[in-house]
Amino acid sequence: MLKIEYLNGRFLSADELNSDGLRQNGFVCEATNEGFPFRGTPTKMANDALVHLGVYSEFFPIIIYSKEGIDDKGRYTTSVTFEAVKNLF
Repeated sequence: MLKIEYLNGRFLSADELNSDGLRQNGFVCEATNEGFPFRGTPTKMANDALVHLGVYSEFFPIIIYSKEGIDDKGRYTTSVTFEAVKNLF
């Protein structure tokens, strides 16, 4: 499982990864946030992680588990686990 860290709603880091291996197969990611929450839905956070991994156009996320909520500023996500599935289009 690929671990991705966010700090105050912004991408911070990801486990060291082999980009060729990511492009050949699907993979599972767990993105967690510390501090101020990520503003948006779990799908938005998963897509943001894929952008930072450089594979957004090749994969789309299937949400497995998430922690989210709503406050006076709107929707937020504190963690999301998803499978990145190869986009066939």
